[in-house]
Amino acid sequence: MASSRSLIGNTVKYLTLCFALVLASGMPSAWANITSVTTTPTTIAVSPDGGTVSVTWNAVRTNTAMVTISSSALTIELGGTTIQTTSTTLSQVVTLPGTYTFVETVVIPAVIARRIVRSGASATINRTFTDGAGASTGSTSIAVSGSGTTLNINRLDLGFDTGGRVKIAGRGEALSAIADMRYSGNGTLEAEWRISTLDGVRGSGETRILRLVRRPLVSSGSGRVRLISPPLPTGIAGLYEVTLSITGVTLAFTEPTIRFYVVPDAIGRGAKIGLMSPQAGARLTDRTLFSWQPVANAAAYQLEIYPEKHGRSKARATTPLLLDDGEAPIAGRLIPASQSQTSLSNLSLRLVDGVGPWRWRIRALGANGDVLGLSDFRPITR
Repeated sequence: MASSRSLIGNTVKYLTLCFALVLASGMPSAWANITSVTTTPTTIAVSPDGGTVSVTWNAVRTNTAMVTISSSALTIELGGTTIQTTSTTLSQVVTLPGTYTFVETVVIPAVIARRIVRSGASATINRTFTDGAGASTGSTSIAVSGSGTTLNINRLDLGFDTGGRVKIAGRGEALSAIADMRYSGNGTLEAEWRISTLDGVRGSGETRILRLVRRPLVSSGSGRVRLISPPLPTGIAGLYEVTLSITGVTLAFTEPTIRFYVVPDAIGRGAKIGLMSPQAGARLTDRTLFSWQPVANAAAYQLEIYPEKHGRSKARATTPLLLDDGEAPIAGRLIPASQSQTSLSNLSLRLVDGVGPWRWRIRALGANGDVLGLSDFRPITR
């Protein structure tokens, strides 16, 4: 009998010791685990510029044990691929079954929000919670507001990287164009940097594409982007026109153009402008020679022909001149500074239609596009 009592007592002590060890080390997986993790809200909304949101994690466990529930990192996934990991720990010591709540503030950077818009794939914020015996992951979806709106180009300004919309450049000079664009909505910008050589009238020369542009644009309201052209060709003397031609988007304005003139190696020197030929009232023909006195430090000359009456005309849009005074040069030509005489091309002559009267003058331009000299008007007939 005493032997039996001793056996029973030893068994109780052994079981007590085992239970104490279990309590000290935590419940085994059969006794303690996290069954699920839910989130509030199930979808969070941010603008294409990103934002800060509050997420509540609800971890559910079913059994009694003194354990620590924790999550060591937050991840953002796009299309099933992790694109950002934030190592911030959430934890609680628990003893009873139930739902345990964790609240945190999550920052969605603008670069992440715009990447979500560009990809079109689903995005989620995720956390995995564990109690040492089991684990479960919760997720909340990310919705970028305004991501379905149409891209609109509201304004486009074009200029040179050296400043201004006209430029006289030396041969081989480094030169680029800069486009400053204002837009709204979201979409992919498709455009072409184009350059045209001009000879007598706008667009009469060759046009070629320097570079194709394809760039996602995202904005919660209005956005702004700056585009830089590839290096512009300045190896051959002549007049050039540059534009950024936008495709796939209907514009409410005419695309701006800018011009530059590459001067020859020889730069003329001379005195103040004075007109030599033709004489006042002379008749303009294909043999008419325009000549003038050269101007010191000029980089180029500009021959301008205007209607006799002042004011703007539709012809102004077809004149390939670097500068005008807002009147309406109906025809003209740019001449290298090494020359002090020229005649009009047949293309320019066709613009001077009717008998006139017309007026012509010479403008001298400096290397920076500034006006070094300007002659008086002289009448001419057709």
